[in-house]
Amino acid sequence: MKLGDLVRHKYDGGVGIIIERHGAWSNIAMGHIVQPLVCWIEPPKDNYVKEGLYYEVYLELIDPTVKK
Repeated sequence: MKLGDLVRHKYDGGVGIIIERHGAWSNIAMGHIVQPLVCWIEPPKDNYVKEGLYYEVYLELIDPTVKK
């Protein structure tokens, strides 16, 4: 995943765009990880934040050629 990619939350839906990437230390992954900062165009269900950091495993890329 890179800057400008359209993404969807795997479980909660929504549509967002990656606007930044942050490095972090994760005890779960036992090392350094990169978390994308996602600005939501249509927020995931039950989530009213405009932007937030997410683990990449919870995000899936949206094919830019899909119109729906």
